[in-house]
Amino acid sequence: MDGLDAEVAAVVRHGRLAQITLAGRDGALPSFHPGAHILLQAAPLAWRAYWLGPRDNAGRYRIVIDVPDAPASASRAFALQAAPGQAVRIRPPLEHLGIASAARRHLLLGAGIGIVPLAAMAKALHEDGRDFAFLAFSRPDAGVPLGDELHTALYASRVAWSDAEDDEQARAIDAALERWDDGTEDTHLYACGPAAFIDAALDCARWREWAEARLHREYPGETPASAIQGAPFDVHLARSGRTLHVPADRTLADILNAHGIHVPLSCGMGLCGTCVIPVLGGSVEHRDHHLDAAERAAGRRMAACCSRARQGALVLDL
Repeated sequence: MDGLDAEVAAVVRHGRLAQITLAGRDGALPSFHPGAHILLQAAPLAWRAYWLGPRDNAGRYRIVIDVPDAPASASRAFALQAAPGQAVRIRPPLEHLGIASAARRHLLLGAGIGIVPLAAMAKALHEDGRDFAFLAFSRPDAGVPLGDELHTALYASRVAWSDAEDDEQARAIDAALERWDDGTEDTHLYACGPAAFIDAALDCARWREWAEARLHREYPGETPASAIQGAPFDVHLARSGRTLHVPADRTLADILNAHGIHVPLSCGMGLCGTCVIPVLGGSVEHRDHHLDAAERAAGRRMAACCSRARQGALVLDL
C-alpha cells in the first residue's frame, strides 16, 4: 500500500487517552484542511483511521487515541507501545469532513474522541474570524482530548463543556440547536463522536427541520468485529456469471479477494471509500460511513469491507 514515512515525535498519555505527535521522516508532512483524518499502520496488516487535531507549532500531525479495552486491538497495541523515534507508515490526509465555506455560522458538537477534529475546525474558524460555537461532551474519568489546549485557547469562551450522557446529552444538543436556529439556512452543524451521539445530534436537527445539506458528520475509526458480521448471503457477479457465498463471519471484500477479484482496501472500516463497488441488484445493508443518504437509497454502490445483503442475494457489476 502506498504511504508516507513518518515517526512518532512525542507521546502524552492521560487515563484512556494517548496523544501522539507525528513528524515526517523525509520533510514536512502534507497539509490538510481541518476535520481530516489519516490512516496509520497500527500493525503489519492493520490500517486504522485517526482524526487529526490542530497542527502544533512545528507543523506536525497530532492524533489522540482512546485506547480500546479489547486486548487484540491494533489501536490498543500501537497506543500503548508508541515511543518517540518509532517509525510509522501513514496515508495522506483524507478530507470527508470539512468546514462549509458558504455557511455564515457553525455549530460544532463533539463527544469523546470526536472532539479532536472539531478542535482543528474551531481553531481555523477562530483564525478566520467566523462565527461558531463548540459544545464538547466528555466524561471526566475518561480524559478530555486536547482539553488543556481548548481550555486555554483564545477562543475558549466559545467552547462549552458537558458531562451529560444519554437522554441528558440529547437535551443539551437540542438546547444548543434551539439557541443557534435563527430561522435561516446559514447555520451548519458538525457532529463527531460515537455513532449513537452523532445519530442523536442528527435526529435533533432533523426534528427541527434542518436541511440535510446543513448537517455534517464523520464517525470514529475502529469498527469491532461484530459490526461486520451478519447473516450469510450470496453474490452473483454479472460479468463473469459466477456466484460466491459470503459466510456470516467474513466480509464481502474478503471473499472477492480470495477468489481473485481484486477489491482494494485501505481503512477496512467503511470510512475511506476505497473498497466501494458497483451494485446492479438486490437490497444492501449499508454499514459504512462513507456513502451519503442519497447513494444509500439508490443502492447502486456499497462498501465491500463492511456492508452486506439485507436479504436475498446481491448482483454486482464485477
